[in-house]
Amino acid sequence: MKFGKRIRSEAVEQWNDQYVDYKGLKHLLKALVANGASAPEDEQFTASILAEIDKVDRFFISKESELYAEFRSLCQKVTQTPLEPAWEKAQSAKGINGHLHLDKLVSALEGTDAGEIIQALLHFSAKVDNMRKFVMINTLAVVKITKKHDKQEGITKQLQWEMV
Repeated sequence: MKFGKRIRSEAVEQWNDQYVDYKGLKHLLKALVANGASAPEDEQFTASILAEIDKVDRFFISKESELYAEFRSLCQKVTQTPLEPAWEKAQSAKGINGHLHLDKLVSALEGTDAGEIIQALLHFSAKVDNMRKFVMINTLAVVKITKKHDKQEGITKQLQWEMV
């Protein structure tokens, strides 16, 4: 699968506009090479990459603040929720080896305060994982586009190490 399609397939749909515009940068690079890679055009390409990085960074900082606030709220709920009433139900989620199985634990604690907290923590974990994927995809996009830039004939400025 081509990288541009991979970005679209792995992207969180609500965040589509926040990812590096890899396709747009590829088009700029093609135009740069086709026009002979002049210094002003190369600077424009560099500025475009930096603008994309800035866009991703601003979005990440915003989401990071939201996640931090949600995490603090979850921590507060965990410390305020008595676990003793759910303890016996949780014991039924143990497997043969004595370890808790998450799916069994969730179903055993369904409808309890502890079950709600576990559901909230699982939902929070999925959000954090989406942010991790967002960072990885965007980092890879910058690495790939700068590598493509640096491979082109006639381009003297090497961006890959400057950007990363």
